[in-house]
Amino acid sequence: MYYPKSQIKENLYTNGTEYYLSTTGKSYTGYYYETSKGKKFTGKTSVGTGGVLLTTFSGNNVNLNKTTEDFEGSNPDIVQSAYVRNYNNKPITPRSVPNPIKSTPSPQDLAKGEYERYFVKRNNEFLYYEISSSDYNLLQKKSLDIAFNLYNSVKLIWSLRGQIISANKKTVELVEKRYRWFGFVNYFQNNFSTSQIPPNYLETKGGEFLLPNRTNYVGFFHQMKNGNFMTGKYHGEGKDIPLIKINSSIITTRTQQTLPSSSPSSLTSFTPSGGGGGY
Repeated sequence: MYYPKSQIKENLYTNGTEYYLSTTGKSYTGYYYETSKGKKFTGKTSVGTGGVLLTTFSGNNVNLNKTTEDFEGSNPDIVQSAYVRNYNNKPITPRSVPNPIKSTPSPQDLAKGEYERYFVKRNNEFLYYEISSSDYNLLQKKSLDIAFNLYNSVKLIWSLRGQIISANKKTVELVEKRYRWFGFVNYFQNNFSTSQIPPNYLETKGGEFLLPNRTNYVGFFHQMKNGNFMTGKYHGEGKDIPLIKINSSIITTRTQQTLPSSSPSSLTSFTPSGGGGGY
């Protein structure tokens, strides 16, 4: 059936969360038009045949009894992209999606002992990846420049000193449990440290420390807050074996010139953000 343009709103678009096909009950994404009676059909306009009546019910709730108006209009022009078009037929405005990144701490972060990391989960999918702070902020603001309604995001405080592995793992486990981000812990593949090596790790070539078995120690070491020394670049990296000083003058000179890499750092906070949709 043909409607005068004064009786229809054309070139409307739905992203798949509003309407369902009356024939199958499946979610519909694409263009549709609305009649003056409030009925909605697939297709940009009422010209042609094959348009399917849209309903707000899904699955078994749909009424499969067809009327002569169920197939008005033209065939749907499906566009699988996050575009928005309003009733005034303004030009299509594309929306971006969060881009995956691999973050690395800056020298300032290393000196501070922690930095912020951002992750997203697409609604209704247990798939995760890291994003930039700029994309995270756009999601927080629900900016029209990004598909904020399709993602949930979270900000983590990532430890770089102290018991970093246990602290960061605890942060990730807390997010998975509290927000039901199932599989979020597995996403990290047991990598709860950082990929960047600070330039000022303490290292001995020998002649400065003995191991508890009284053998000369060669390798990385760190100093605890109480002044004692242990093996490893930072506390929690390895076995943290106590070291016995045998040359205090050399050690003192180098530790005064180097940032301590083992200051305790505990879990501070994380800030979740949610877009539209559920899990």
